[in-house]
Amino acid sequence: MPKKYIATAMLALAALATTNAFAAPLSTYSDNALFNAAISNAATDTYSTLTTGTSFSGPVTRTVGSYSYSVTTTDNILYQGLSADGFLTNNNRTNPIVFSSFSGGATAIGANFFGSLITGTYAPGLNLTLTINEFDGDVFTTSLNNTTRESFFGYIGDSAITGLSVTGLTTDFWPSIDNLTLAQLASNNVAEPESITLLGLALLGLGLSRRRTSTK
Repeated sequence: MPKKYIATAMLALAALATTNAFAAPLSTYSDNALFNAAISNAATDTYSTLTTGTSFSGPVTRTVGSYSYSVTTTDNILYQGLSADGFLTNNNRTNPIVFSSFSGGATAIGANFFGSLITGTYAPGLNLTLTINEFDGDVFTTSLNNTTRESFFGYIGDSAITGLSVTGLTTDFWPSIDNLTLAQLASNNVAEPESITLLGLALLGLGLSRRRTSTK
């Protein structure tokens, strides 16, 4: 087998190994059902135990399942919306809402992210920035555009989640969060699409080398 084709295949396999070992995130999701299928030991904080219109001077400590966390902002945290389906927001729309002090070792986090009005009701169309921090130092930032009440974002990392920051990108609406889910990566979760692509390239490189050798 010619050395240059062996080298090509080895480089592709090395890239695959690097992707699996250092990728952050391992996966992201905009579909709640797909996120739920990829995780295990999940617990969701629906905030249904809070009273609509309640204001909290943070940090506020929350416990859900085997996990706990704190949520705070520069101004007060608010619980708004309908009493049967409220959500967390803040008193000053330009300040980020910060989730931290996670315990329980969650490596996956997801929630509904959207906007609300000064009246405490849902409003469509807010653009948001999310920043997620992991224990190993990885930092992931993404934008969610033109959100709705059902807009979902889920993240699976390769080490424990240590922080989540949610910031509104306009001054028209307030950033809002509901149904915060903490979880672990499911043990039967399949390789991410980019990893499968790299594996295919590696196998293709080996196949080409065999073909060229056999035709000489």
